Amino acid sequence: MTIVTVSGRASELAALDQTDNPFFVWNNKAANATITATSSLPDGAAANALTGTTYDYWLPNVTATTALFQITLAVAETLTFAAIASHNLAALGASIQVQRSTDGGATWVSASTVATPTDNKPIAFRLLAAASATVDYRLRFTGLTVGAPLQVGVIFFGSEIIMPQRIFKGFSPAITPTEIQLQSSVSVGNHLLGSSVVFKGSTIQPTFQYLSQAFVRTTLAGFIPHFNSGKGVFFAWRPTEFAEDIYYAWRSSDAIRPANSDTLAFMQFTANMQIHEP
Repeated sequence: MTIVTVSGRASELAALDQTDNPFFVWNNKAANATITATSSLPDGAAANALTGTTYDYWLPNVTATTALFQITLAVAETLTFAAIASHNLAALGASIQVQRSTDGGATWVSASTVATPTDNKPIAFRLLAAASATVDYRLRFTGLTVGAPLQVGVIFFGSEIIMPQRIFKGFSPAITPTEIQLQSSVSVGNHLLGSSVVFKGSTIQPTFQYLSQAFVRTTLAGFIPHFNSGKGVFFAWRPTEFAEDIYYAWRSSDAIRPANSDTLAFMQFTANMQIHEP
């Protein structure tokens, strides 16, 4: 789908000259929050959306046109990111919005605009960093129909790690599937008789250079072991120019191993990722 950046957040990023800097989101605050959600169908518990896996879903029991997924944090925070992946909103013609409450859930205000996806790829929201801290956030799903179950495999609330430098040259975005395995039949006379696709998916390999020792050892201290253990992250390589390139991904091959790059004490690494494609 895309990244929806609220106007105030766009201004904040522009002021920092970070409009198109890549970002990762790895620390899902929802995973340790109290969850209050629309009641679920059998085997479709709300907790399924917080495991990080994409095959098990939150399946709300839709009895009207709306479903809600609320998190209550232990400590008030200003979260700047929310996202979903492995969903069927486009198939249902449904919409999604991020909301927040500062009065214990008595009233809710919009933290983002309403997004109505045209495909079932990840949807991400970049939220205002200057907003007051609170414990209550929620996703509001609308345009639903009784008997047409919503399914959401991944729900994330958190904040971005914004990389210090942009990337462009040498990076291959997953515009179309990058990994396609075929089973082909060829005749004795070397004629192609037909081919079948036995696997189709995509990998990406962004490389980050000129990172300070402090950034790697402090800002990335939690992210690197999370990623190296194969857990899911959201990643965008150029989030304004190519807002549609928002990926839910996990480690595909070599672990991140930051290396010293030159005499100025910079470091660099490559993140090898498999991305989820619906």
